[in-house]
Amino acid sequence: MAIKTCIKVAVFSPIRGQFYYLPNDKEGIERYQKGQRVVVPFRRSERVGIVLEISDNFRWQGLKLKKIDHILDEKSMLPSNMIKLAEWASNYYHYPLGSAVSNLFPPALRKKVPYRKKQTVRWQISGAGKIALKENKKLGKRQKKFLDILIKLGLSTLKEIKLDFPNTQINQVARGLENKGWIEKNIKLSGIKEPTIDEAQMVRLNEEQSTAVSYIHDQSEDKKPVVLNGVTGSGKTEVYIEIIRSYLKRSQQAILLAPEITLAEHLYERLQKVFPESVGIAHSSYSEGQRLLTWDLCRTGELKILVGTRSAVWTPMKNLGLIIVDEEHDSSYRQQDGFMYSGRDTAIVRAKLENINILLGSATPSLETFRNIEIKKFKQVFLTKGAVAPRPPSWEVVDLKKYNCESGLTDHLLSKISSTLAANEQILLFLNRRGYSPVVICSNCGYKPICKNCDWTMVYHKSSDLIICHHCGYSQKMSELDCCYRKKFKPIGLGTERIYEAVKKNFPDSVVERVDSDITYSTTDIKHLFQRVSERKVDILVGTQMVAKGLDFSGITLIGILNPDSALYSGEFKAEERLAQLLIQVSGRAARAIKRGAVVLQSAYPDHPIIEKLIADGYSGYVHLALQERKNHNTPPFSMFALIKATSKIEIRIKRFLDSVRKKLNSFVQHENIAISQIIPMTLYKKAGFFRCGIVIRCKSKSEIQNLMSRNINEIEQLARQNKVRWSVELDPEGML
Repeated sequence: MAIKTCIKVAVFSPIRGQFYYLPNDKEGIERYQKGQRVVVPFRRSERVGIVLEISDNFRWQGLKLKKIDHILDEKSMLPSNMIKLAEWASNYYHYPLGSAVSNLFPPALRKKVPYRKKQTVRWQISGAGKIALKENKKLGKRQKKFLDILIKLGLSTLKEIKLDFPNTQINQVARGLENKGWIEKNIKLSGIKEPTIDEAQMVRLNEEQSTAVSYIHDQSEDKKPVVLNGVTGSGKTEVYIEIIRSYLKRSQQAILLAPEITLAEHLYERLQKVFPESVGIAHSSYSEGQRLLTWDLCRTGELKILVGTRSAVWTPMKNLGLIIVDEEHDSSYRQQDGFMYSGRDTAIVRAKLENINILLGSATPSLETFRNIEIKKFKQVFLTKGAVAPRPPSWEVVDLKKYNCESGLTDHLLSKISSTLAANEQILLFLNRRGYSPVVICSNCGYKPICKNCDWTMVYHKSSDLIICHHCGYSQKMSELDCCYRKKFKPIGLGTERIYEAVKKNFPDSVVERVDSDITYSTTDIKHLFQRVSERKVDILVGTQMVAKGLDFSGITLIGILNPDSALYSGEFKAEERLAQLLIQVSGRAARAIKRGAVVLQSAYPDHPIIEKLIADGYSGYVHLALQERKNHNTPPFSMFALIKATSKIEIRIKRFLDSVRKKLNSFVQHENIAISQIIPMTLYKKAGFFRCGIVIRCKSKSEIQNLMSRNINEIEQLARQNKVRWSVELDPEGML
C-alpha cells in the first residue's frame, strides 16, 4: 500500500468530509505549517482552506489526490488551541469542519488573497531635531510649527499631526525635516501605542462589589466558571473592569462578550475611559479592514482587551487569561441560521481548552446556568444591592379587562405618565413589537394581507404606508391592496409606532423618541439617542428590547410594560423563561435612578403565576418554580433536545426526507432514554418561499444525542442530497421558529 506525505486541509466549504492534498511541486513540504491558509482545487473551482495536519504515513492507495495550488501565508495564522476549538464546535454542533474553521478568520482572510500587514508610520523628533529647534537653526515657519506639534504630541502619525497643522503640504514638510535628520520614522505594524491604565479613572467599588472581586480572584485557580449574579443596577460593569485590570497587570488579555451591538458599543466606551489605547471592538457593523486590523492586533498580543458580540469568541489571542460573558442568558448569543452555535457555550469550552478563567454575568441567569450551579459545575457570587438606587422599583399590575385601552395606554398609565412628567422625571414605555400594528384587516370583507413568501400576516408601518413581512422583508404599499371596493383597512394590535403616535397625541409638549430597528439604523444613531436620554433631553422613550439591557438611564423613574401576554401561553417551553428575564431586565432601567422607580405592567392576565411570582419573590423565586416544572416535564436542563430542521420549496421533499431520517434514527434507538417526535411543522411553516418542518430528538444526556447524531450524520447528509433539501441540526433549540 502506497505511503506518501500528504496534507489534511479544512476547506472553507459547507460540504462535510475530510480533504487530503499533495504538496505543490514548487513549494517544499518544509514550507507547510499547521494553521496556514492555502488555496486548493475543490470540485470545479478553487477554495481557501487551512492546514490541519501534515502526515508522512497517510495510506492513499486508490485515491486520486490533487495538489495544493499555493500557500497564502508564510507562517501559521492560528494557534493550535483555536483549531481545537473549531474541531470541537464542528463535532458538537454537527457542522462541516471547513465552515466552522472559517469563523476563526475575519471576512477579509476568507478570500484567496495573501495577508499584508498594514504598516503605520509614526514620527518622532530626533536628537538633532531637538537641538535645531532649541537653537532655531535654519528652521522655516512651517518646519518649526511641525516640530512644536511633534514635541507636544509625542510619537504621532501625519494624520494626527495634521489636525493641528495649518498647511495642507504636510507631506512635503515631513520629507524636508527627514532629509535633514530632524525627524525619524518609528514603524509599528499596527500603529497601536503602548497600553496604559488611566489612574484617574480608577473604579471605586462599594463593599459588596469589593467582596465579589475578592471571591472571583480566590476562585481563579479552580478554573470553574463563576456566575456574577447581580441585580440590575448593581454595578456588574465596575466588577468587570476591576477583574480585567488584574489580568492586564499580569500582561494577559481579556475578551468581553455582549449579546448585541448596542451593548457592546456601550461597554467599549466604558472600558476605553479606563484603559485608553488597550481596547478593541469587533462586530458586524465595522468594515472588513477594521475587523482585520483588530483581529491581528489581538492575535499578536498588541491589543489587550477585546469587546464584541458572539463572533468575537473565535478571535485568537496571544496570551488570553479571561473571558467575560455579559448578559449570559441572552438568546442573541445563539446563531439562528447556518452555523447554529452558542457564543456563551463556546466561550465556556474555549476557557476549558485554554485553562483560563471565565466569568458569566447577568441579573437573570438562564435556567441552564442555575442548574449548573446546583450540581456544582459553576460557582456563584451575588450583587444584591443597586449601586445607585436605594431599593428596587415598585410593581403595579393593571388589568386590561377593566380599562379602556384603544391607544395601548390605559387611563391609569396615562395618569402615571402625567405625574412623572410634572416631577421632571423620565419615562420608558416598552413594547417588544415594532411597526404600527401586527395585523390590518378590511372592515368590509375581513381580508388580511398575507406575505406571499412566508404565509404569515404582514405588519403595518404607518409612517411609510407599507405592510412589511418581518420574516423575509417583502413589502407592499397599503394603497395597492385591493380586497373589495371599499378598501377600508383597520389596524389590529399594537406596535411601537402606534404607541409613539398615542404618546405624542396625549403629551404634545413632551419630547418623545422611539428606538427600534425600523427607525434606528446605525450604532452612531443609537449612541446619539441614548446620550440625549442620559442628558435628560428626552422625556419619554418608546422602545423594543433594544433598550432593555445594560444601559444606564438615571433619570427614568417610570417603566410602562405593554402587552407581554403573547409569551404567557406560548407553546414553546422557553417562552416563559425569556419573558421573565425580559420583564426583570426592563424593570431594571428604573433601578438606576436615585429616586425609587415604579413599574406599571399592563396585562389581560394579571393573576398569571409567572407575573405573581416575579412580583412577590423576584427572579430567584421564579427560577425555583420554573426548575421544578422543567424537572416534572423532563425538559431542559433535565434533558437534552435536538431539532433536525429541513427546508425546501417543494413540500413533499421535506416530509419524505424527515420520514427517512426518523426511520433511520429509530433503528439505532436501543433504550427508552431517547424519543423521536413525529414530523412537526415550524411555527412559521413557510419562510421566504421555503417550507419548513422538523423532528425533535429528546435524550437524557448530551452524550446520547451526540452519539446518535455522529453515527448517522453521513447518511442523513446523503438523504438530504437525494431529496434535494437543506437541513440543519440545532442543539438545545430556542424554539420551533
